[in-house]
Amino acid sequence: MIEQLENRLFLSATAALNHTVVNGLASHLYMLAARAGNKAVIIDATSTDDDTASVYDETTGLVTHTFSPHNGYKASATIGNDAIFIRSGVSAAGAVDIFDSITDQWTSSTLAGVRFMPAAVAVGSVLVVVGGTQTDPSSTADIYNAITGRWTVSVLPIPILTTSGFQIGDQAFFPTPKGVDVYNSGSDMWSVMQSPKVVMDAKVLPGTVVGTTVIFPENLTYTFHSYNFLTDRWSTIFLAGAAPTIESGATLGNKAIFSPGGESTNQVIIYDSSANQWSRQRMSQSRFFAPPIVTVRDQTIISGGLGTNPFTTADVFTDPVPTATLNGNLTRTSSGLLPVAVHNAGDADLPAGSVIKIFATSATSATSRGVLLGEVPTNAPLAPGEVSLINVPITLLNRGLTGGAHGLVAAAVPPGRGHAILFASLLNAFSVRGPARTATREHLPTAAELVSPDTFSTQPIFPPGPAGVTDTPFTKDQREVLV
Repeated sequence: MIEQLENRLFLSATAALNHTVVNGLASHLYMLAARAGNKAVIIDATSTDDDTASVYDETTGLVTHTFSPHNGYKASATIGNDAIFIRSGVSAAGAVDIFDSITDQWTSSTLAGVRFMPAAVAVGSVLVVVGGTQTDPSSTADIYNAITGRWTVSVLPIPILTTSGFQIGDQAFFPTPKGVDVYNSGSDMWSVMQSPKVVMDAKVLPGTVVGTTVIFPENLTYTFHSYNFLTDRWSTIFLAGAAPTIESGATLGNKAIFSPGGESTNQVIIYDSSANQWSRQRMSQSRFFAPPIVTVRDQTIISGGLGTNPFTTADVFTDPVPTATLNGNLTRTSSGLLPVAVHNAGDADLPAGSVIKIFATSATSATSRGVLLGEVPTNAPLAPGEVSLINVPITLLNRGLTGGAHGLVAAAVPPGRGHAILFASLLNAFSVRGPARTATREHLPTAAELVSPDTFSTQPIFPPGPAGVTDTPFTKDQREVLV
């Protein structure tokens, strides 16, 4: 179900995050940033002769400098302790530079061809790079496996000229004018999903995933479009008093922070998914010309900008209450196990001993009360940025299911906490024949049938199966299914 809502909100000026300023960054007009372990690497995005990069250490608050192999970068991503930067319009050799935060050393790698407008998304240990030439879309993607150190070339369902991407679970999403290219890193397979026009609009900026929602700012309009993965609903909000020129966003725990790019404002826009509230908070100064924004653990760093000279400072916003927020996807299989990809997109660990639970719910409401089908505890903590594939055994308990269509919902229950984190759903997953009754074996599909391809709806939704995250407590009725 897609529902379009129109709201007009006035932003609160209440400060939500701790704020400090760091000095000593290298001076560049246009910059690009990426996380590398517990460090933020801020680099020159122009084709100049200055290869100085700034390295901010989140644990010490200190800034050091390194010299990148090149400059003129247009895309960045993170895999573990490595910050990866993709150059624009250069020959294949040396198109990729990788900074290792453990050794503080650079290495260079190679793409299969020239990409003038690259976009990159890292999913676990896999990096996906797409984008075409100055005029022609590319029908291929370069895929890097950080474990093997190998690059491969994959064929895209829809050729891409220029785009931006985002991650849900173990999947990377790349909107195009004709649909969304979706890469599943677990299966190494591509698929195509339908998408609303909003993500194709030239005025709409890259999506930032937070809570159960991916948010697309619309530049110069004070408007934010959002899609809730869990409920399959779109909404549009007009924020009176917001900065008209939004450049980019980043996730910090259960909040999304959007960086303004106009010289007339020095305020960031903050969306708190747990409270469903929008607010704003001051930076040390106005920053424009696409200031880069990057999150390292519980800190979001915004740098760059131009005054009399390019700025050498960065604004650092720290989350006072770090939170594990999850997103993921349910993988269809024909066995009695349901593979669940869990991605920690927050700024705190998901503790070991957390229980992953699968529920059957009404297909029309992914958050309604459901029937517990299976659960499994996690053996190790899931750190921010990490993805884990967990196999949940599906058993059919002697509980009630109404007749008709049902969806599957995944939730994580941390030890010692009174609420669950919903993080994945698959609507219209299976059907139960007959009226509502106490469930017995003959009235329900077997475990194998429940997760077999034949029992799943083929009707496409956007995105395919995965859901966003929330750290909002369940209602009393919803908590009952967890015990």
